[in-house]
Amino acid sequence: MELLEGVSKSPIAAPLIRKEDCICKLKDLIASREGDDEVISVPETKRLSLKKRQALTIIANALAHSESVSEELSLHSETFVEDVFQCLKQSEDPHCASQAARCLHSLAASSPATKAFVMGTLQLPQVLDNLETRHHSLLQQECTKLQSVC
Repeated sequence: MELLEGVSKSPIAAPLIRKEDCICKLKDLIASREGDDEVISVPETKRLSLKKRQALTIIANALAHSESVSEELSLHSETFVEDVFQCLKQSEDPHCASQAARCLHSLAASSPATKAFVMGTLQLPQVLDNLETRHHSLLQQECTKLQSVC
């Protein structure tokens, strides 16, 4: 994951990352919920949180280098958008929340349907108003960009 995260910063890597099998694996990491079915240790929770942040970063980087984000239909699915939204809303890790905001910004900016979903159904403006960003400059910056799309 660390290697893929570094490579994802290159525009050359974006088409490879957007291949369906890679996207599916990344989406699975983002959708995972720590401790849903069983009690897990603190180190395991931190490891899962790191993997989730890395998956969000990889997707955010790929979206940033995409010319046609609107064609990424699986990334615009309501289920995936809601999973990313939950990472923004409920993450205790501001780095994870920052990457979720990056993803949501790219997705909302590229699709009127996704924008309507996050604005209406998910009530993004209210969540952003209540999100604590003062102590983390990157999260504050990404949330400001996301608000500009709304």
